[in-house]
Amino acid sequence: MDNAKKLDGYPASYFATPETVTAAIAAQKGQASGIVPLEADKKINSIYLPSYVDDVVEGYYHNGFFYSDEAHTHLIAGGQGKIYVDLVSNVSFRWSGSAYVAITSSDMVEIDNATVQAIWDAAGQEGV
Repeated sequence: MDNAKKLDGYPASYFATPETVTAAIAAQKGQASGIVPLEADKKINSIYLPSYVDDVVEGYYHNGFFYSDEAHTHLIAGGQGKIYVDLVSNVSFRWSGSAYVAITSSDMVEIDNATVQAIWDAAGQEGV
């Protein structure tokens, strides 16, 4: 039987089968512009994430250390280039190489939108 009319003029072989869909998905897993596979814990491995995604670590700061749990039993190792946020106090820290150092408001600069626009314009950008 010819179903071309029912299939908008396409032959049945034009359409995907369960087997071809499964093969296409398998071929794209872990590939650039493909599908990111999940780990056993249903999370995405950090190798598939941009570097800035894992630059902020949330945890529980207690007696100079960060922990992943409120009971302070699972230590988080400090690392360069990351910001650690205490989930209790919402204070941010950086790792100095030997200790966590609180990031204070004096470490940050606040500027208004007009200044941001002026900087942007000076860099050759328009219309932000």
